[in-house]
Amino acid sequence: MVNDILKDAALFYKTIEKKKYLITITRKQTTKELTIYFPTENFSHLAGLHYLADIPAVNRRSETVYKEILDGKITYQDIAGSTFIDKIQDRLACFPQMQKILQSDSLYFKSLHGRFKGVEASFVLTTKFASDQFGFLFFAEGNPDYCPCSFFNRDEQREYTKDGTRWTITEFREITKK
Repeated sequence: MVNDILKDAALFYKTIEKKKYLITITRKQTTKELTIYFPTENFSHLAGLHYLADIPAVNRRSETVYKEILDGKITYQDIAGSTFIDKIQDRLACFPQMQKILQSDSLYFKSLHGRFKGVEASFVLTTKFASDQFGFLFFAEGNPDYCPCSFFNRDEQREYTKDGTRWTITEFREITKK
């Protein structure tokens, strides 16, 4: 069977969806606590499926699309013919490495007006995936917690963090009640 990076991304997201995590951050003797969560409806956007305007199967209700990917009704092969597939292929391939970002020891908090080079977010978690690849997971303030609003990889870290304030993560733990 051919590897399906779309389903692999959805399967990884399933391991963190609906979970809540507490992140304790410090900077210059100031401590903050942030609660993050991964709602089901955010998968499609994080995977970049909104870019595939020419694929009707993924331009529907995000929860439905996510479920159909998990069920094998929508596969990578179904979206591979999109003229926009190049915009998301790398993102999908590195999606399971999001776990590495969640184990990062630093984040960059709110830059000027909460924008990180075009991404409107409150903070970004970033880490190095490989010698020349950095992953970025952006979070926007929700009510009352933060949820992911963008995810991608690039070969440069500075362009997305240069205006942000670096905080050190002192604790990162799941707080979801079982």
